[in-house]
Amino acid sequence: MEYSSQINLAILGSGAGTNAHAICRAARMPNSSFCVSLLITTSAKSGVRNVAREFGLECVVLSRTSDVVNLENELLSCLREWGIDVLALAGYMRLLPVSVINALGGRVLNIHPALLPHFGGPGMYGMRVHEAVLASKASESGATVHVVSEHYDEGHILGQQTVAVLPGNSPELLQQMVKAVEHELYSTVIQSYCSTLLAYNDVETDSENSGSLL
Repeated sequence: MEYSSQINLAILGSGAGTNAHAICRAARMPNSSFCVSLLITTSAKSGVRNVAREFGLECVVLSRTSDVVNLENELLSCLREWGIDVLALAGYMRLLPVSVINALGGRVLNIHPALLPHFGGPGMYGMRVHEAVLASKASESGATVHVVSEHYDEGHILGQQTVAVLPGNSPELLQQMVKAVEHELYSTVIQSYCSTLLAYNDVETDSENSGSLL
């Protein structure tokens, strides 16, 4: 990762793009620790493309193919070309290849619409998550931002926000309630995460110049 006053971030998603929009908006705030230089999607019809147009950002559409190796190589090439430091997943449902995670030094983040480690794992996405929460009679749900690992929803947790599950809540209403806290949570965690990276880079630079961390 090159030293800079901001972390160079890309967003990968294929859904409506609401989290991508919130992240792009946060990146334009004064003193943001990160900038969004690229949006990536696997669907030419995804809302992510609309977000890119609104913010005047480049959007790369990866080949919609079942060839995992080809998709992996396209994504790796894209990240290298744009010099991406951190990748934020926003509505990307596939398991990210380990090679991509390693290429970024593990600096890949994701948001999940439940309080991990509960209600996560393969097949737990979209409305299925909220249906499972309601079926469990849990008194609260929420959103979780975590580091992406080689397994679904098992990476280190960086932040969570809870919402109360009330009697009579439908999966659709619970989804809306969780979505309402996702946007602020994800942006706040990314800001903090990138600030930490910048601070670490400053320490490394001082160390290289002085020969010591002291």
